[in-house]
Amino acid sequence: MHFLPSLITALISIIIVFRVRWEIGLATLVMFIPFTILRLFRFKVFEVLDKKGQKIWDNEYGHFYEAISNIRLIKSFASLSHELKLFRRTAKRIIKNRDATDDVENKYIFTELLVDLFTWGIYSYIFFLGFRHTITIGTVFLLMQYTEMIKQPLWNISWVFWEIKMA
Repeated sequence: MHFLPSLITALISIIIVFRVRWEIGLATLVMFIPFTILRLFRFKVFEVLDKKGQKIWDNEYGHFYEAISNIRLIKSFASLSHELKLFRRTAKRIIKNRDATDDVENKYIFTELLVDLFTWGIYSYIFFLGFRHTITIGTVFLLMQYTEMIKQPLWNISWVFWEIKMA
């Protein structure tokens, strides 16, 4: 749904920026090399953790569904404490997996910070060119807008890629 419009927007914006100031277009493209590499590493780690979490759910969900639907039988055989022990153990495994996922997310948060820092560096260079009267004020705003129009769709594409992978 968002993939094709985002891709087209990014490509058109890159072409426009390259035609106006090739060095800014190149810097914008270079910015996404480490972003893409780090995102791919993050996706791979998430994929392993997600498969592990799904395996926990797949293995235990059926058992807990049966336990809940047969609660009278469990109570009559006085095995409620055993079922609660199983539930707590599974809950701990799920929480541990979720904590590992959160840790990965926290470790890779610098990816977004890196892109933002790089973007502000590009903006600073654009302003520098404007202050030196190398480019006009209109070109300053044009380059800033199109730089943002490159960044946002590429983030959207990354998000769509993640959603497809999760599905």
